[in-house]
Amino acid sequence: MQLHEQSISSLGLPYPPLPNYSNEKFTYHALAGSCTVQALKQKIMGMPEDIWDASCRETCSITHAHVKTIYLLSPSNRPSTPLTYHEFYYLLQDDLRPILARIANAFPYPGTAYRIILNKLAAQRSVRYHRDGDIVNKRIHRVHVPLITNPGVIFTVGGEPRYLKEGELWEIDQTTLHGVVNHSLEDRVHLIVDWLSS
Repeated sequence: MQLHEQSISSLGLPYPPLPNYSNEKFTYHALAGSCTVQALKQKIMGMPEDIWDASCRETCSITHAHVKTIYLLSPSNRPSTPLTYHEFYYLLQDDLRPILARIANAFPYPGTAYRIILNKLAAQRSVRYHRDGDIVNKRIHRVHVPLITNPGVIFTVGGEPRYLKEGELWEIDQTTLHGVVNHSLEDRVHLIVDWLSS
């Protein structure tokens, strides 16, 4: 933990001190196996920067000030159409299909993707510690699939820092305090799938 504190400090970021996690619940759950993500990774690496720049997340959230997001699937406010499939879902759906199948098979009960996004964290930047605590989040499984990453990217959930390797599938408890620091010189990209049990 001391090394993690020093690493955060070295970035010169307006980062709060690490909290006391002695009473914090935390969850990392590695789903069985990993996925081949090379084809998806190559397509994402080829995306022009202006596509990422269209994201508003970095301007809408202090917590995610250095994160750009591409929405593939998101919940809708329309009762007749509960989910909205965005343009990039259709462009990437062939590469997403085996990943979603792997996630579906990892759980012992039926479910569906409720939200799918691509998140890019800028090099040498961080995501502040936070909880995602709305009502829906308490009923879903949030699965991270690293697509572009390296050992300099440290994800911390409930006080436990980890390096999540490319192609691995990790469920995290998003209602527990968590954050990310990218110590490296390259941007980090994760596919994040919210899986809603039926």
